[in-house]
Amino acid sequence: MKKEKAVKQEGRKTRAGRVQQQQEEEEEADEDDEAEPEEEDGAHFGTAKGAKRRRINGDGDSIPKSVGSQIPKHEFKTLPRGEDGYIPGSIVRVQLKNFVTYDYVEFRPGPYLNMIIGPNGTGKSSIACAICLGLNFPPSVLGRADKIREFVKIGTKAGHIEIELKGPKGKPNLVIRRSIKSDSDASSFVLNGKSVSGQDIKLRMAELNVQVGNLCTFLPQDKVSSFAAMSPQELLKETQRAAGDDRLTQWQSQLIKAGNDLRDLKQKQGIDETSKTQAQQRVDMMEHTVRLFNERKELEKQEEILKCVIDVEKYRVSHVEYARLKKQHRLLNGRVKRLKAKNDPVRARLQEMKEHAVMLEKRVKTGYEAQSKRRGKFNDVQADLDKLEDDIDEQWQKIENLKKAGAERLREIKKVESEVDATQKEKAKPAREMFDTTEIKALEDQAQNDKIALDHRHTDLKQEYRTHTDRRARAVVELDNAQKRIKSFDNVDSIKLQNMLKWHRDTHDAILWLRQNRNLFKMEVFEPPYMCMTVPNPAYQDAVEALVNSAQLRTFVAQCKEDVDTLNKYINDTHGLGRRARIVTWFREYHEQQLAPLPMTREELQQLGFDGYALDYVDCPEGLKWFLMRECNFHRNAIALNQRNVDVRQAMEAVGRHGGGASFITGRVMHQVSRSRYGSRALNNMTKDIPKARNLTVQTVEPEVRRQAEETVRQCQQELGLFDEERKELDARQVRMKGEDVEIEERLGEVKKRKEHNRGVEKQKVQLETRLRRLQGQLTTLKNQPSEEQQRKKWQSRLVQMNFQRAEKIKEITALMRKFVPEHQELVLLKLELLQTTANVSAIDDLVNRKDIKFQEAYAAYMDVDSQYKKIKTKSAELLVQAKAALAECIPSAKMEAERIIEVRKKYFDQLAEYEGALEKVGGDLRELERRGIEKPEPGEDVEEGDLRSLEELEVACQTVQEQMEYNNNRDESVVRSYEEKKNLVDQLTTVMEQRQEKINDTENRVQRTRNQWEPALRALITEIRDKFSKAFDRIGCAGDVELMPDPDFAQWRVDIKVKFRDNEKLQLLTGQRQSGGERSLTTILYLMSLTSLAHTPFSLVDEINQGMDKRAERMVHNSMVDVTCKEDSSQYFLITPKLLPDLKYHARMKVLCVNNGEWLPDGVSGSMRGMLRGYVAHQAAGGRAEA
Repeated sequence: MKKEKAVKQEGRKTRAGRVQQQQEEEEEADEDDEAEPEEEDGAHFGTAKGAKRRRINGDGDSIPKSVGSQIPKHEFKTLPRGEDGYIPGSIVRVQLKNFVTYDYVEFRPGPYLNMIIGPNGTGKSSIACAICLGLNFPPSVLGRADKIREFVKIGTKAGHIEIELKGPKGKPNLVIRRSIKSDSDASSFVLNGKSVSGQDIKLRMAELNVQVGNLCTFLPQDKVSSFAAMSPQELLKETQRAAGDDRLTQWQSQLIKAGNDLRDLKQKQGIDETSKTQAQQRVDMMEHTVRLFNERKELEKQEEILKCVIDVEKYRVSHVEYARLKKQHRLLNGRVKRLKAKNDPVRARLQEMKEHAVMLEKRVKTGYEAQSKRRGKFNDVQADLDKLEDDIDEQWQKIENLKKAGAERLREIKKVESEVDATQKEKAKPAREMFDTTEIKALEDQAQNDKIALDHRHTDLKQEYRTHTDRRARAVVELDNAQKRIKSFDNVDSIKLQNMLKWHRDTHDAILWLRQNRNLFKMEVFEPPYMCMTVPNPAYQDAVEALVNSAQLRTFVAQCKEDVDTLNKYINDTHGLGRRARIVTWFREYHEQQLAPLPMTREELQQLGFDGYALDYVDCPEGLKWFLMRECNFHRNAIALNQRNVDVRQAMEAVGRHGGGASFITGRVMHQVSRSRYGSRALNNMTKDIPKARNLTVQTVEPEVRRQAEETVRQCQQELGLFDEERKELDARQVRMKGEDVEIEERLGEVKKRKEHNRGVEKQKVQLETRLRRLQGQLTTLKNQPSEEQQRKKWQSRLVQMNFQRAEKIKEITALMRKFVPEHQELVLLKLELLQTTANVSAIDDLVNRKDIKFQEAYAAYMDVDSQYKKIKTKSAELLVQAKAALAECIPSAKMEAERIIEVRKKYFDQLAEYEGALEKVGGDLRELERRGIEKPEPGEDVEEGDLRSLEELEVACQTVQEQMEYNNNRDESVVRSYEEKKNLVDQLTTVMEQRQEKINDTENRVQRTRNQWEPALRALITEIRDKFSKAFDRIGCAGDVELMPDPDFAQWRVDIKVKFRDNEKLQLLTGQRQSGGERSLTTILYLMSLTSLAHTPFSLVDEINQGMDKRAERMVHNSMVDVTCKEDSSQYFLITPKLLPDLKYHARMKVLCVNNGEWLPDGVSGSMRGMLRGYVAHQAAGGRAEA
């Protein structure tokens, strides 16, 4: 168990012994070729030996004197210091239990400078961690573990941090205790004995202005590099928080917000101005089109009005004509009826005769139909009689031909008998010789067996063809895949070459030259690692690339001196590329003993939580690995992707055992471990974040993989050649088998011929037998036919029957003729009567017509008027429907005007019709009408010009409007809608822009007022910091400057820290990469010291800020810090350092806290430095007689 004790704190200036001093950090080797030194104005400094620099306004703008004079200088004062010297919020006491390296410790820092010293690993930085966590600031401020439970001492379950802060005047101190557990991230707070929340602690810290999260006031060891890496904008914000007027941060926040608001307002104003201009342009462009559209709308309205009025006028004119014809139709109809009544008796007689004639026509028609049916039956019987007579004639002809038929039968019998004899003789002849069927069967079986065997051989050959084709196809596919892989390798190589061309043209051209001239070299010359090295696992690419710089990635590696000389001769010394070029070349003799030993064994790597060495995650040619080990230490740089697995202290001890240390990577942090060059050679650790990999993300193809692919191509091509030879052999076998197939087919053809011959012989026998039987049957039939006498008797009997049938038909015809004659006589009489009646009707009709001419004329006139009346009636109805439809479909804007005109015309024409009716009644006598007081109507006051135009005039006017519309085709309503929308948009934007302009003016005034307060105060603060900072650099013979850089965006205002450490360089901006670690540390502490006298925080802290400084700088920093932090009005300050230089400056107000921590501390007071000092004093007072 380790024992921790708080040792006596020295409060006076003493001469310290020699302490460790950290060696100066080497400058970073990884300087990008593109990074050129910043050009600085030479007026900023003279030399690096402290020459004075005249101050200039770097931002180029001017601030009126009145602006600065408006704001009185704000002197910030901390809370009043107590009688014990502490400022409210400063730390009075710290107690730790089971925290990191401490079992238990309690100490009381002083109110001014507290220098905490002790060997590495004793727990100095743990005090900074305790202050941060105990006051409820997040672990991220420390840059170490991110979980609160990881700060509990290993092997214990719980611990606590107790910090006592000075309370405001008249109030008790604040005792804050935070309890933490090793198995939980939860923690609890107790304030002055009462349980509170973490938020309550944060509020108390804000009230006391404790700024642990500000790197300008609280700089832990692991955040030293973060200060230089802070952006200039962040530096300005933290500077305002740490020093100067406490309203600066509030003012800037207001300016940033107001500036953003103003920028947004102006941006919106500009957008709306553009939109308004565009909309107004569109309005102006569309105005003429809209005017034409409105004109066309007016024409369309007039057209609608005229069409409605015309349709109504057409109906009115038609209705007037209808009324006239209706009256005439009634008059003529009465006259026709009167004339018709005179001829009614004659017409009645005429009608009777017409009806009698119709009755006679029906009877005649019925008689004709009966005669037609009887005539049809007579024709049927006559046809049957004619057929019987033909059959009788045919039967007599057969009887007469019986003698000829008998002679023909005898000749036929003789002919058939002759054919039978001939057939029997043919059958009796010996048959043709037949082939032996057994021999035929044997030949056929042999040929079939040979064919089956040949078919089997064909099947086997086809299988061989398929197997050959499959194997060849697989070889082709494998060849194609291998060629595609090689092509893809070339694509990766092309990508890298293209990147190299953009990055470094000389190296790109040299790679191409090397590929074309490899014959000039004795051994293989490796292309740069960028081209031929790859990190297969992407997770390790960032770490590996962080270990090699850009020049090493572009280095050509030779394996013998002759080759490196040849490469330099052609590229660097002569114009081998056709121009002047410079490339990086490398060669070293291979001596394994030149390599530094591994910092850790493989077992130690695993125990400490590392994944492996960088060389384990790289694929490259074997010859290139010597370069990576010799120049880049890939075999010694350990990597752990999970930084939680690695104990940094143990890793530092492991890698620092041999030589000057080494580097290792945990997560995204690189640790560069080195040993001091003097004193006890303590270990130092410089950390920096590693960036994302940019160059090794394109994977390089391994040479062995390419060689295997090329070997595959060669083997596949060789196999394809063998497959072609096999194919030729298979084709030859197929030709031979085809010949055998033809020979077998010939044999089978011979067998077939023999079979057909035998079948022909058998067929001939069968045909003769069949023919003989047919002839014999035919002969038997001829001989068995009846005799001539028998046939004659049979046919005579049949002839008698046919004569009987003929007599019956004649009787039937005679009976039909007897009925037909009287019916025909009656029909002739009816026909004569019909003719007489028809003649009488015609004569009487002519008589009626001659006597009724007036009726006919009246009737004709009536029919003519009736036709016109019906037409005008139909037309008027149609025109009425058309007029109503026109009014119903009329557009609303025209309908009201049309109805007005129609009403005016109706009223006038009705009055005119009444006047004309009255004039007609008096026979056209105008004087009589005047006497009666009837005057011709005149248009009233409600009649406008054109209202009473005639139909022809209305139609001409409508045609004129339509012609005007033909020349104006602007009918697109979307243009008008767009015009109205754009016009409304212009009006809306004008209103919105006027309101927004008022906001812009108000915001600009507010920004200007706030800026007039903020900028002078800020410039005064930066000027004061600049003076202190520059003087501090002057004292060490270097140059430094602090500039305030304005920007239109208040969030981008920044503070630039510029430094120079050498006579031959200009002032350069402080960054996290440009300066060395020692230079960054020196710049950081000098800037913080410049803020110290201006700070208004109750306490500040820096942890091991002197890393990388030389003795001169470290001494100057220490002495300056003592001067600054031990003034009467200075606030509390903590300086944590692992080493001391001799003859340093001390002050009565400072306190030195020595950390005495380790495994061999005694228990009780024997381990207390205060106790030991008291014992020593007592021993001296007793004359040395007291026991120690």
